[in-house]
Amino acid sequence: MTDQPITPPDFGIEALNLALIAESLTPRLDSFTASENHYRHEGSWKEPKFTVVALIRNKLAIDAVLAIETECEQGLAFVGYEIMGAMSRLRGDLDTETLYHGVASFLWADQLAGDYPIGKADFANPETISWPTHTADEVYIHTVRELLDYVQAHADSDDVWLNDEFVKRAVKGPK
Repeated sequence: MTDQPITPPDFGIEALNLALIAESLTPRLDSFTASENHYRHEGSWKEPKFTVVALIRNKLAIDAVLAIETECEQGLAFVGYEIMGAMSRLRGDLDTETLYHGVASFLWADQLAGDYPIGKADFANPETISWPTHTADEVYIHTVRELLDYVQAHADSDDVWLNDEFVKRAVKGPK
């Protein structure tokens, strides 16, 4: 082990690996967020399944689109959240695992914890992406179709990550 930091001092948001953020965020969604978002179905309380669908890097923030799946008839909805200022709150001497767990923790602690996204998702309009913490003028992706179009237009960029497995399984294309 050297005395050199694993993340260089000029390491910024543009250097983050979005796939590693998604990987670090998933356990938090499965444990903490799901347990805070119980819903009632067929006489019992159930936990929804949360999935990271996409991450989009902007200059100062990373937008996360999450899917919420329930056993109800209209059981799929999408919400979007922003990871803001994560790099300004992390030291530059972190190992890779700690760094990505830290970024994922900021999204969970700053946005999801206590926010109850299941109550803010639009299950009646499953194509809609609800952005609970954004004002209307801040939203640039309103639907799953717009998200997929955005990802397609930026396919050669490291600034977008899409959960291809989830999209193939759960998201239907245009009819």
